[in-house]
Amino acid sequence: MSRVIKDTSQTGAQEVHWNLYDLYSSEKALENDLEIVRASSQSFAKSYKGQLANLNVEGLVQALKELEALLEKLERAHTFAYLNWCTQTENAKSGALLQKVREQCSRIEQELLFFELEWTRLETDKADVFLTNPALGHYRHFLEFERLKQPHILTEPEEKILLEKTVTGSLAWSRLFDEILGSARFPFDGSELSEQEILAKLYNANRDIRKRAAQSLTKGLEAHLQELTFVFNTILADKASQDHLRSYPTWLSSRNLSNKISNEAVQSLLDSVTGRYDLVSRYYKLKKRLLGFEELFDYDRYAPLQDSPTSYSWHQARTIVLKAYGAFH
Repeated sequence: MSRVIKDTSQTGAQEVHWNLYDLYSSEKALENDLEIVRASSQSFAKSYKGQLANLNVEGLVQALKELEALLEKLERAHTFAYLNWCTQTENAKSGALLQKVREQCSRIEQELLFFELEWTRLETDKADVFLTNPALGHYRHFLEFERLKQPHILTEPEEKILLEKTVTGSLAWSRLFDEILGSARFPFDGSELSEQEILAKLYNANRDIRKRAAQSLTKGLEAHLQELTFVFNTILADKASQDHLRSYPTWLSSRNLSNKISNEAVQSLLDSVTGRYDLVSRYYKLKKRLLGFEELFDYDRYAPLQDSPTSYSWHQARTIVLKAYGAFH
């Protein structure tokens, strides 16, 4: 019988939480900001809807500056609501705020949708005049990318429906997935650990700790197998439906477009990876030999080659990271 070794490591990070004060000082401030953005978006639409083809480059740049400011505020509001929720997914109040912000953002995005549609439908000659004008500055890349979406853009009513349904569609299922895993607990040495805490133990130098962590993770996930499978299948079906409606040629095309990379380049990468599985086999054979194991198991994948005696407290790690990034920029 192997000796069970308890993992009692503590870093001081257990009680550390997000500080979101830099985004908003309160939920009331966020709600006020969204009201301002909503009114500004309506004003923006009133000024520019149906007028894009009639603008000169200076007018287009001004419109882009206004649009950028509105989208940045939407992103700020959503970031606050999401970060406020993601570390306390069982908190009903934070979940309600996230849902409220997503619904409001969706309606504001529908107000602004016309800009993307008018730009993608602009005659090529007219669009090229804008894109070749130096006055466009850093907005050129954004506009060039929007033009690539042209074959996949639907009518304005259809696009508005898809935006509206996203909140109760894929976003809702993704949130349910996060809430299931956020509330899941995995028994380990008398404690109930979160998913991230149990995953971290798969990197432990002690094999017994890794093995027991992997067993606890597997058992804990099996308890949610039915609902997680349903969530995954529903999200996949939703994506397949969207891809069909937008006439994407492959299941990867929409993601490749958003990543600004060609289907051919991604396929070449996939072929290169799947064509050299022998490298992975060599790597794990070498790791097995260096670790001195007769057989390598799934819980050995992330095993360090040696146990480092160095550990860092939360405050030490924070200082190291901030110093490194501060020197970088």
